[in-house]
Amino acid sequence: MGFKFKSQGDFFAVSRIVFHRLLSKGIEDLIHYGYRFEKLETLDSGRVRVHFANGQSTEGDFVVGADGVKSAVRTHVLGNSFEPYTFGVDGIVGKVFLEDFEKPLAGVEFIRKGICMVTGTNGRAMFLAPQIYSQTSKIEINKLFAGVDGVTHEAQLRPNAAGGDLLLQGTGSKIALVDDARDYVFWAYLTAHPDEDVPTKSKEGLSTGTSQTELVDVVLKQMQTSSWASPLIDLVMKTDVNTVGYWPLRISPPVKDLSSLKPFNLTFVGDSIHASISFVGII
Repeated sequence: MGFKFKSQGDFFAVSRIVFHRLLSKGIEDLIHYGYRFEKLETLDSGRVRVHFANGQSTEGDFVVGADGVKSAVRTHVLGNSFEPYTFGVDGIVGKVFLEDFEKPLAGVEFIRKGICMVTGTNGRAMFLAPQIYSQTSKIEINKLFAGVDGVTHEAQLRPNAAGGDLLLQGTGSKIALVDDARDYVFWAYLTAHPDEDVPTKSKEGLSTGTSQTELVDVVLKQMQTSSWASPLIDLVMKTDVNTVGYWPLRISPPVKDLSSLKPFNLTFVGDSIHASISFVGII
């Protein structure tokens, strides 16, 4: 399986939704959704059996724990001693689709050059990352995924959708996720003062009914109060509220001794084992 999108002007980046679909292209029938990990066991044969919350189980030669910062696999195997912890910095994030600009990126053209960080002096900062495709790439990506009709996945999700909804639409059946190659800027507002900046009910999870519009409003209020540059304020004002999210940032504790652990056919990937915030220094 090969994909070739090289053309002048492309970033060496792709949205996670498109990337997920690229990786799963051609093996869709081998991927099963809707199975929540419960526990695993090693068998006398050396293989591993995984049990799921729905009562089913499966066996394999090895297990890859790639279930994120709240990894159920990690907690089951390593207990709470390896649990990532919050450290007082929270993030509110969103996307701005660039066709919403009368003059694309007016005043913040530097974003086109790639990821950038805006530092602050009062424990508040911003991380920005553009996703801008060439016209050739847009055409080729849309060709790969039949049914793309110009509607983004965000527009198809229910308000405050859980992460799993991004990969599976509908109930009990897998539906192709629509995500054309729209240009956007991802922003993350970082604050070391969450008690002041983040609505209390947001900390209970967006599923409780917290307004995503309210999250954008508190970011704008703080930016305006602190006299942020007007082009950055204008950027956030154009946020698609369906893309807005919130989370307290977490970092993994240092690993001192693994000698008591019995080795078996298991490995971890990403935040499931080494959550780290490389840009935390900007606040």
